[in-house]
Amino acid sequence: MTQGYAGLEEESRKPKNNGKALEEWISVELLRIKKKHEAWGAGKILNIYARNNPGKHVSARSTAEHLFDRAGYVYHRRKKRLWDGPCIR
Repeated sequence: MTQGYAGLEEESRKPKNNGKALEEWISVELLRIKKKHEAWGAGKILNIYARNNPGKHVSARSTAEHLFDRAGYVYHRRKKRLWDGPCIR
């Protein structure tokens, strides 16, 4: 009770940091490779990154995919509706 009555007040529940966030220099390097080879996917780019930076942390493929999506390198296609003719009841 070193804080006294002030210790009873509500505190923010928001996390102070995100332990899963990529470091900026890793994001910049991945985006540099993606800009150079836009047709390559996240898995291939992570393999190239790991080969060029042995011993460094390699993020998950899904993390790289989200990074590329936020940066605008992913083009989402519209889903086609399957049409099997008129609906007769």
